Amino acid sequence: MEHGDHGVGMVTLTMFVRQELNTATPFIPLRAFVQYPEMTWVNVQFMLVNLLFYTLFFGMPSYLQQVRHLDVAHTGMVMLMLGLCSLVSSPVAGRWIGRSGPRPALIVSAMLMIIGSVLIVALDENSPIMNVILPLVIFGISNGLNSVGMQAALFNHTPKEMIGVASGIFNTSRYMGTILSSLLIGMVMGDSFSITGFQWLGVILMVLAVSLTLMTLRRQHPTKLT
Repeated sequence: MEHGDHGVGMVTLTMFVRQELNTATPFIPLRAFVQYPEMTWVNVQFMLVNLLFYTLFFGMPSYLQQVRHLDVAHTGMVMLMLGLCSLVSSPVAGRWIGRSGPRPALIVSAMLMIIGSVLIVALDENSPIMNVILPLVIFGISNGLNSVGMQAALFNHTPKEMIGVASGIFNTSRYMGTILSSLLIGMVMGDSFSITGFQWLGVILMVLAVSLTLMTLRRQHPTKLT
């Protein structure tokens, strides 16, 4: 049955792509991904950013409750650091990006994700609570930088007449990253959450963060499209 579902999915996807390529007014302008490769890379990076962030967002509460045996209230208080740091860093990121462009902020953000992932790998059942809070702070700051930096990068690499469509695709990339994060946690953890699985999750996040850093470094300083 699963193979049949996969077959139906592939046929449907093929029909959709063919329709979009042959229509004068496509719902998703697929040719734009080839015509504007930097815009495509921004969306790939944004999907990867959200994969990293939401894997932590969904995985850390399970670690706190099932491994550390914290109750819901204390888990929520610890997780609050993730959102607060993201909220505080966003306006700072806006001023920095306004002066220097998105590239420096995105490089720092990706490197922060590497550091945060290493700290996750180092966690165990008895780690001090500050060791748990620190990667949340780091990922929160990184998310604040990314929220502003990725949008600025998108506008820099997208022609004005495509901004509306590009924004929709951009949000779709966010949702794809969120969906993939749930899939990743399920694949690594299986039926039960364990500290070993959580550490392996940190290793995977570290590899993804290194890949994100390399993607960001390869991008040239953009010339804004008109």
